[in-house]
Amino acid sequence: MKKTIKYAVLFVLFMTFAFVYSHIDKLHPIYNEQVDNSEYLNTGILLDTQLEQTFTMKENTLDGLRIKCVTVGETSDSEIVYLLKEKKTGQILRKGNVNGIYAENNKFLNLDFETIENCNGREYQIIFQVEGTEGNGIGFYLENSGKDMAYTVDGEQQKGTLIIRTVTHKFDLETFFIVILFELYFVVFIKIMYKLFK
Repeated sequence: MKKTIKYAVLFVLFMTFAFVYSHIDKLHPIYNEQVDNSEYLNTGILLDTQLEQTFTMKENTLDGLRIKCVTVGETSDSEIVYLLKEKKTGQILRKGNVNGIYAENNKFLNLDFETIENCNGREYQIIFQVEGTEGNGIGFYLENSGKDMAYTVDGEQQKGTLIIRTVTHKFDLETFFIVILFELYFVVFIKIMYKLFK
């Protein structure tokens, strides 16, 4: 009886751990991932310039965006202002601003916001404007393989796609099964080691 209770407790603990661990930030790039990082271009430093990118969601919810930045000089005086709209209706869904100090060169900047529901298959527009001082500032990376949509600068279409990933916080079944397999492997390994050194 005690052994049965022990196994039941272990089972519940393992399943709980796997369930909690499997809630991840699922990232989907809107750009062509086949393009090597070394081939990325960048927008140059943006100063009071409006940048707009359209993308289509592959998940049912949207919890944020990740955009790859390029920085020059001191960025603490810069500010990234963003606006997220649904393309079809033009409705503003989310807006915010991030101090330039959080933008690091060659790294993704996290833009997290309140969850947007029922997104799958819908088109959205993300609009950026960087405010700052002359000579210092922030820009964004892009690729221009031609396989994806264009972006616009102050309303003028440019060739290329910004290096942006959508973020969906969700329970991931694949991760759940991987964790379960790892736990089973761990249990078997411990039992074998116990028998060897008993």
